[in-house]
Amino acid sequence: MMAHCLEAYKTDQSNATAKQICQCRIDLLDERYSSKQILKYQKTYKDSALTMLIKDDKDFDKDLDNCIGKRSYTSFLKLPASAQRFRDSCKASFKRSLEEKYNEEKVDQFCSCAINVLKEKPLTEKEFEDLYDVNSLLYNEVNYYCSNPVEVSNTSKWQPSSKNDVSGPKTIDTIKMIAIDGMQKLKIRIGDFIRVAMLDCGATDILLPSELMNDFLNDPVLSKELKFIDIGKYELANGTTIECKRYLFNGLQLGSFTLSNVVLASTEKHVTILVGRTILNKFKKWNVDNEKNILVLEK
Repeated sequence: MMAHCLEAYKTDQSNATAKQICQCRIDLLDERYSSKQILKYQKTYKDSALTMLIKDDKDFDKDLDNCIGKRSYTSFLKLPASAQRFRDSCKASFKRSLEEKYNEEKVDQFCSCAINVLKEKPLTEKEFEDLYDVNSLLYNEVNYYCSNPVEVSNTSKWQPSSKNDVSGPKTIDTIKMIAIDGMQKLKIRIGDFIRVAMLDCGATDILLPSELMNDFLNDPVLSKELKFIDIGKYELANGTTIECKRYLFNGLQLGSFTLSNVVLASTEKHVTILVGRTILNKFKKWNVDNEKNILVLEK
């Protein structure tokens, strides 16, 4: 029975957690059922008699829990079978959300890493649910150690080559901003179009309404500088997801700097123009001086 139990968990006696659970099951089954009960089930289920007896025993799972003590919910990830079920569920979840951007190797690495992080934490089943809350410490801790497998565009994070996307006469520039209703806005220039956009450190690319993008595309000079990339999905602050046409543009002016490889995302929804992290992260350093209401950029 010990061998059969360990085989079900896809492990051997070297796994202390599995061995404890299996020994507990054996002790519980010892003299639990009468010969009459066993014979009755053998007539109906033959070799599966014991399995069906346990299945119909309403108290068995509760007694098993009491027998092995109050083990943490995540400790069961030390069982290969439980770990494999978690890994399969983890990979399936990413496959549904990433669709065509699904990278099986990166997802598998992430899910395996998550198991290693979680199985050492004495979490209850309720605490484990925080893994699916993007605002929880557990969710962000796992992503910190395991590196989220979602592909990140090189334009959205700073790297040494980012300096090639920034040109201008100054190394450091200070840009005055306008504060309206708690929001900070700054001036940007795209071709001959000058607009005021909201600085949003939580956003990614530059988000703008389709009406403005249509003006860009109808401009005989500017249209030649716009290169269609694809249709991407963006999550707004209110949690809704929108689809945007994405264009690559060279020549956005911010202060005294001219920026290349800028992604402009166009949406049919009426939105305030947003300047996100892909712009700020082209600079080696940036910070906001709230007292003077200025944005300081260093290339």
